[in-house]
Amino acid sequence: MQPRPLKRFKRLVRYLLLRVVFALFGLLPLRVAISLGGALGRLGFRLAGRERRKSLASLAIAFPELSEAQRYELGRRCFEHLGMCAGEVFCASQIVPQLERYVELPAEDEATLRAAVAEGRGVLYLTGHVGNFELMARRIAALGYPSKAIAKPASDPRLTAFIGKMRGDGKVGIIWRGRGTAVQQIEQGLAANELVGLLIDQDTRSRAHFVDFFGRPAHTPRIVADLALKRGAAVVAGFVFRRPDGGHRVRLERLVPRESGDFEADSRAFTQVLSDAIERAIREAPHAWVWMHQRWKTQPPEATAVPPASDRHAGTEPDAPATMRASG
Repeated sequence: MQPRPLKRFKRLVRYLLLRVVFALFGLLPLRVAISLGGALGRLGFRLAGRERRKSLASLAIAFPELSEAQRYELGRRCFEHLGMCAGEVFCASQIVPQLERYVELPAEDEATLRAAVAEGRGVLYLTGHVGNFELMARRIAALGYPSKAIAKPASDPRLTAFIGKMRGDGKVGIIWRGRGTAVQQIEQGLAANELVGLLIDQDTRSRAHFVDFFGRPAHTPRIVADLALKRGAAVVAGFVFRRPDGGHRVRLERLVPRESGDFEADSRAFTQVLSDAIERAIREAPHAWVWMHQRWKTQPPEATAVPPASDRHAGTEPDAPATMRASG
């Protein structure tokens, strides 16, 4: 069904605005684009009241031990960081010549990935919406391994095509969700020993387990666990963190499921392991996650469906920065 004329007009304006912003940012020096992106992110935090409220609500769930002022500052930094990441993506052509230096991949982490690829059963590259994962995808693809990522199509086909071209320029293929063939394409990619990137830190309409995430049940896609158990594909968790001196650092970790013979139990247990890896990365850089996403929107029928957080997080709670304070 075709969208209404007003909605079509809004989508056209949004698309054209994105193209203009993309073009203008591309003319700026990289440092200026990052600074401007951060400033626009801070402005967005003030102006986008609905998204700000969703962010603060999520932060209250994840970090109840922090004061309202501290969570407000984290929310502001989250929007700022997203703006900085956008500035980098818009200036990707300036980053490509210095990609290896700008997005650092230590030798030991690269060795982890190479060992997983050498097994020949494909690699499920697990990550989350932490840091500039778009640049991380480009850095991993630059190693020469055929790489694909799962993505949701935008409501505007022009925007979907734009995203596809942008990632294609970075040698990252896309498997679009919701088109009926995503799982088949993933399995074909694994059979060809490709890297398939999946993000499971959002509440999506997919087969899922309820597992603990920051102490509350979260509807978490089970596809990575299922494919690792069914196909024996290697699972590598990769996250990217912004360096204080500029640029980024990628960290990789091999994760292996335990097999008891009970597929459902093993799938759920491994999904918890994967979710824990994402949570650890978020706790390391809490400002670098998308807190405006309503991660706990879907809840199990019974409150006891997922046990409370265990002591696996003991010692991982981040100390509140002393400089945190409410602004604006």
